[in-house]
Amino acid sequence: DPSRVGVNAAEPLSLSLTDAIDMALKNNNDIDVSRNDAQISDFNLKAAKGIYDPFFNSQTFYESRTTPTASTIGGAVYGSVTQRQFFNDIGLSGFTPRFGGSYDVIFNQARTNTTNRNTTLNPQFPTNLIATYTQPLWRGLRIDANRRNVMIAGKNVELTESQLRLRAIESISTVEQAYWDLVFALRNLQVQNDTLAQAREQLESNKRLVDKGVLAPIEIVAAQAQIATFEQSIFTAQETVTRTENTLKTLLLPDRSSPEWSRPIVPVTSTNPEIPRIGLEVAAAEAMKNRPEIEQWETTAEINQIDQRFYKDQTKPQIDLVGSYTAAGLAGTPNPLSSGAANVPPNLVGGYGTSLGNLAALDYPTYRVGVQIGLPLRNR
Repeated sequence: DPSRVGVNAAEPLSLSLTDAIDMALKNNNDIDVSRNDAQISDFNLKAAKGIYDPFFNSQTFYESRTTPTASTIGGAVYGSVTQRQFFNDIGLSGFTPRFGGSYDVIFNQARTNTTNRNTTLNPQFPTNLIATYTQPLWRGLRIDANRRNVMIAGKNVELTESQLRLRAIESISTVEQAYWDLVFALRNLQVQNDTLAQAREQLESNKRLVDKGVLAPIEIVAAQAQIATFEQSIFTAQETVTRTENTLKTLLLPDRSSPEWSRPIVPVTSTNPEIPRIGLEVAAAEAMKNRPEIEQWETTAEINQIDQRFYKDQTKPQIDLVGSYTAAGLAGTPNPLSSGAANVPPNLVGGYGTSLGNLAALDYPTYRVGVQIGLPLRNR
């Protein structure tokens, strides 16, 4: 319409309701925020599950320690014993995703030199493998902090997905309302134009009848007044078209600088869609089943139930079953300064490889099984 300010009538934008919904879903900032929230919740779930990733640790050091010794029984040379050691350990620890257990495996290895005359192996290569597993028997058996965090993170994923669906539903509903408001405004403008055209025809007809003496001249004045009223109605209808069109454009376009902003929108979707026929009971049941708001309430209730389970479990005594197994290996070179070097067993004579072989043979095991109990007094 040439009389509408800021609108280029020569470049109309034909737009179906489906296209309008697609544009709105693409450019709606609230939906973008909800998409980001959904991604964040996915990252948080991965982070929560990351507690079960094994943790690798290692340390390596060289140590030289000189100890004053006054007795020759202690193997002293000039009143002291010096021990030099190159040490390394490698460990792997973590939590199990079921039953709340934890594990810790450490492998130690070293090369030791000493000035102690009584040491039968010098240098020697001690090795150790220590495996420990702790299993809760009461508190932490059915649920613990790690599993609680994973479960809540999973529920938050469901929650943000539901919020995203709700934002989409709200956006679609708003766009549909704005689209049909524009259709109504354009139809109303057309009606006002048609009415004005009819009023002008009536004025010309009255003029002809007055000229023939059939009508009184006052009828011309009445027709002119009616035309002025209809012209005012057209201005009001044009303002309504611009306002509703701008409302729709605000929902569809990313910003005010979009080239489509200056183009008039021409709705092309039929105004006679097929009306779905569904009973009230079925409609109510489907609404209760599919509404995102209800899903959010249910998910929030499930999160609360997880918290209740966890905090109720925290009131129980801490009773853990702890088991450990240690395998040891040793090898070295007989010390020529030691009087007991001749009595060293043959399987202990050798280097680092011999020590590992003794470790793998499991000839020097240590077992430990026990129970740990912890309970805060009053446990408030």
